[in-house]
Amino acid sequence: MPVVYHLHDHHLICERGLLLDHSGRFCDVVNRGRDQCDACLIASSNYPPGAKARRDGFVSLLVRAVDRFITSTAATGAYLRAFYPEIEADRVVDIAMLAPVDPKPIVPMFRPERDDGPRLTVAVLGNFAAHKGGDEIVELMRICEEYRIHFKVFGRVEAHHAGRLRGIAPDRITLSGPYEPHAIHGLLSGCDVSLHLSTWPETYVIALTEAWQAGLVPVATALGALAERVTDGVDGFLVPPHDPGAVRARLLDLYYDPARLARMRNAVQAKRFPTVAAHLEAVRRVYDGLVAARPCPHDRVPDRLRVTFDLSLAEMGLRVNAPSWVSRDIHWDGTYAAALGATGRARPATPLLDDLPASDRAMPAVVLPLTHATLAFARDGLRLDDREIANPGGHDLVLRHLAVKGWLHRLDAAPAARTYLRFTGPSRTAYAVLQPDDRPDVADSLGDPGAARSGFTGTIDVDGLAFGPHTLDLVQAGRDGLLVAQGFGQVFAGGATEGALVRFAREATPPGAVPGPALLDLRQNLPEAGGVLLAAPGDLWGIAGRIEGAASDLPLSLWLRGEDGTAWRARIASGAACDGTFRLVAALTGLEPGRYDIALHGGNGVHPGAVPHRLEIVAGPGRYRLDRTMPPAFRRHFIKRLKRAPAIERAERVNLTGLGGSIACRGWAFARGLGDVLCTLAVWNDAAGRPQVCVSARLARPEVAAHLGTAQALGSGFELAVPRAALQAGSVRVFQCYRRRTVEFTGFAAALQRAVG
Repeated sequence: MPVVYHLHDHHLICERGLLLDHSGRFCDVVNRGRDQCDACLIASSNYPPGAKARRDGFVSLLVRAVDRFITSTAATGAYLRAFYPEIEADRVVDIAMLAPVDPKPIVPMFRPERDDGPRLTVAVLGNFAAHKGGDEIVELMRICEEYRIHFKVFGRVEAHHAGRLRGIAPDRITLSGPYEPHAIHGLLSGCDVSLHLSTWPETYVIALTEAWQAGLVPVATALGALAERVTDGVDGFLVPPHDPGAVRARLLDLYYDPARLARMRNAVQAKRFPTVAAHLEAVRRVYDGLVAARPCPHDRVPDRLRVTFDLSLAEMGLRVNAPSWVSRDIHWDGTYAAALGATGRARPATPLLDDLPASDRAMPAVVLPLTHATLAFARDGLRLDDREIANPGGHDLVLRHLAVKGWLHRLDAAPAARTYLRFTGPSRTAYAVLQPDDRPDVADSLGDPGAARSGFTGTIDVDGLAFGPHTLDLVQAGRDGLLVAQGFGQVFAGGATEGALVRFAREATPPGAVPGPALLDLRQNLPEAGGVLLAAPGDLWGIAGRIEGAASDLPLSLWLRGEDGTAWRARIASGAACDGTFRLVAALTGLEPGRYDIALHGGNGVHPGAVPHRLEIVAGPGRYRLDRTMPPAFRRHFIKRLKRAPAIERAERVNLTGLGGSIACRGWAFARGLGDVLCTLAVWNDAAGRPQVCVSARLARPEVAAHLGTAQALGSGFELAVPRAALQAGSVRVFQCYRRRTVEFTGFAAALQRAVG
């Protein structure tokens, strides 16, 4: 039986069919070599070393059995042959892909002369996603804000990018939503340019054909079929991938030179494209030639049912020695069913597990951020001990148990059979089984009956977690393998407390300041806001560290000294360890809002190294503090100005002591390449013209770090409050301090005003 393979991606070369590595960049495995593959698959999917070589060996057997490979462009076939040299040239046939509908003749659109300057309308076609250049297009929109360039987006927009697009001024963008193929040419009427900024080597790009058929001039990345189809400077422009600046330069060429735009549109209108009939005839010739070379040995006519058949190797009578190319083991006969995960249901359990069950651990794993387009997710509740955590900031302390409720559904896979909560801490990774929770409401909302099994709930005993921060991820096991959904949250484990908490007691006389041995390895849970720890009345404060050269029986106390001279002390139990280590969990009850100096005292005096040196207890719910001076992390020189706004997720009008009528907001911001986020702050002048600063706590956002693929974005979360009068006057500026530089988000004020209406 002849076999024909139509190439629409690069799945034969790599399981990641777009040839994007774990950081979202084109890997170019043919020219760069396969040495990088194991590192990529380990980072992205935790596959064992050597998995790619095993897959290549198996696929090489498959490609030898294919009689014809049909590609839409010559370069796609050439790239495949470069990876698999055993494919002869005559087995690859180039047949240009057709557009869904034949175009109507292009009617030149009348464009009246304008006396108010140049304008340009840019169309964005197809799915608005990261691999289609979504991140670069958002950046492009922001750096084009000074020009009368309007963007029209046609197609589905991923949730992550939809949130970022809400930060663009409404007069700069139009979101048209999904479209029917037969209507696209009419929708594109009035547009001048189209964007095709895919970050992977596409195999054809139907949207490019649709744009040309509508008479638009495309700007495309110089990768794959786009580079092959577009002639730079003639019927479009080619730009490097991941370079919004280069795209803007091409747009401005046409923005300021309408005559050149007209010439290029004329060149586009002269292009000819294959019709549906011509495409089908070319495909038919390939099939007829193969059938003629190997005629059917019988005269029975097969049923010509228009049905899609999915056949497994087992259904075709073929057996492989392992259930997945990821597995190193050889599984035959009785062990095969177990390798495929045919085990009994795991019963919900509340204790922590050191690892997943062997059957789930053996499954191939896919690692995705919870913000991924293929995942639908909601966290309905999170309780730490007896406290409901509405807005987890990564610094909330848990001592005894954690309760969680929510749902997670993967849109492109079968429903999961089991769900776990994974704790990743400083010295241990642990798992807890979550109980299934029926969610018919989710099934109705998503229109997928399988989503009714997406719910989970559980109360987990955290005994055994080491003192320190723990990242929370969801892990699901099912028929399609293991899913690790990163970014569920972060908590701070207090470790074993023997059921007792330390409280601060008022002391009449604060201690002296005689220097003692250095304090080392300090760990604590409170968020930092520009060199000052922030807490609310009643918060739990966990601290651990080691005093250099201290004896095990050294009496220790943690002191807080208020601005009015009052002193508070929390005693630390002595003799906890023989190496000078200590740990305590203190309840901040009874302390008035205000700023306190922090000192750790032992028998030999004050122990330096307790950085930050100050604690501020804030009365309101917001995790920010007000000041008259810039934080130490603020670098005044070479501030980088970004013409974009942070992601503002919540904004509300409030009345605050010292500020009056204000707007409080919560969100996140991050600029790549500058290191870790140190703090985020807003600056404005008060009524007397004096500068005032609102410094946000450095809030942990593990879901943002997972989505962006960098741990440096973990501290990108912020909460800020600014006076409404200063916001309306346009004097509010927002900065973010990094280890290498300070940046300013110039679009913050406008975005905040839109958020509050």
